[in-house]
Amino acid sequence: MLNAPNEPAAALLRQCRWHCSEAAFALGDGRYTPAHCRELADELIELAAVLRQCATAHETAPAEELTAEETAGDTATTRPPTTAEGGT
Repeated sequence: MLNAPNEPAAALLRQCRWHCSEAAFALGDGRYTPAHCRELADELIELAAVLRQCATAHETAPAEELTAEETAGDTATTRPPTTAEGGT
């Protein structure tokens, strides 16, 4: 589930992914104009700015505001306890 402040960034990421995919095919076929290149470049610059804002907001957010989803990745990288440690 998306976090409301992150929804615009997520939508922009999906939009950029779609546009980059289209560009890859059009560039390969020689159908991507200089204007298209500039439009995509501007969109990617906007995406970069939004991602920086998200990073800054996340760095300055109090730790207690982290959700279970945000911290779930931390437990996914740890190994389960061995039998000797009380695991099954």
